Order: sequence, then structure tokens, then C-alpha cells
Amino acid sequence: MIDALTATGLVLIGLLLLAGGGEALVRAATTLAELAGVTPAVIGLTVVAIGTSLPELVVSLMAAARGEPDLAVANVVGSNIFNVAATLGLTALMIPLPVHGTAVRLEWPVMFGSRLLCLLVARSGEIDRLEGGFFVISLGLFTSHLLITFGVLALGVLGLVAGGKFLVDGAIALARLAGKRWMIGTTLLLLPLLRSGSRLSRIEGGLLLGVYATYIV
Repeated sequence: MIDALTATGLVLIGLLLLAGGGEALVRAATTLAELAGVTPAVIGLTVVAIGTSLPELVVSLMAAARGEPDLAVANVVGSNIFNVAATLGLTALMIPLPVHGTAVRLEWPVMFGSRLLCLLVARSGEIDRLEGGFFVISLGLFTSHLLITFGVLALGVLGLVAGGKFLVDGAIALARLAGKRWMIGTTLLLLPLLRSGSRLSRIEGGLLLGVYATYIV
């Protein structure tokens, strides 16, 4: 048997290791995500959210493996309450938190729906493997949606860059072709004007000026 003092020490050491490991994981993953050009919102909803929840996942898995499912469920419920009430509350006390539109239109409904579904499932007194698999698949689909959204955004940016490049390249090519043609055309136009008499009239000069103006436009 482990005495109370030893048990308390193990709990504290475990918390320190979980906190340190989670911090290191989140920092490294966030840096990689930023280097990949992922937006802060996507980083928060995927990398940071999953990274900070890994310690809770480890605790719940170990509790379930040791025949303590109540501890696993209570850990999940308690951590969610803490994140909403304590984490958001304390952070907002330090600095006001901006709330973006998708947080209200997408993330909050998904969060509330998953909590409500968990409550309904738990009313039977058990969360079985099929129900657990459904939750895991739902998380994967939600995360994929976020990454797909980022992928569409990235494709849009690439499309803009590529479109701009093609536009500039095409415009330069057309300008060069036009210059070689407006050069040949004016030379051919000049010949009959020169043959029409010993001098260029005002009308002929105006015609040449009009051709040049059209070329510039």
C-alpha cells in the first residue's frame, strides 16, 4: 500500500510531467504549424486544442485501463467545465477576448452538440465502444473540415498569385507583340503619306498622332 504522502507526491510529479510534456508538445507543434502558414484560429482549434488535451487523454486512458472508468469520465467532464469557466474567465479578466464569427456559427454549436450528445449517451449508464467510436470519428470529421477550409483558403491564395502572374505575363507578351506590329504598321502607313506630296499635311500629322495615341492606350 502507498501512504498518503507518497500518493500526494506521485500526483504532483505526474501533474508536473504532464504539464511540461504538454507545454513542449504545444510549443513545437505550434511552431511547425506557423511555419506551414496555418492561421492562428486553425492552430488553436487543432494543434493547441489537441495538444493541451493529451494529458487528460492519457489520464483517462490509464484510469480506464486500471478499471476506474468513473475517474476517466469525471476527468473529461471536469476538464471541460474548467476550460469554459476558469480558463476563459481568468483570461478575460486579464485581457478582453475577441470572438470571431465562426466561433458562434460553427465551433460553439459543435461543442454544445457534442456535450449534449455525451449527456444523452451517458444516461444509459454506459458509453460503449460503438458510441466512443462515433465520438472519435466526429472529431476527425470536424478537424478535417477545419483543415479543408484552410486548404481551400490556400488554394485561393495560390489561385490569386498564379492568376496575377499569368495576367502580367500575358499583358507583357501582348504589349511586345503590339509594339512590333504598331512599329511595322506605322512604317507602312508612313509610305503612302510620304508619296502623297512633298510634305505632311496637318490632317496626315493628326492621323499619325491619333495612331500613336491609340497605341499608348
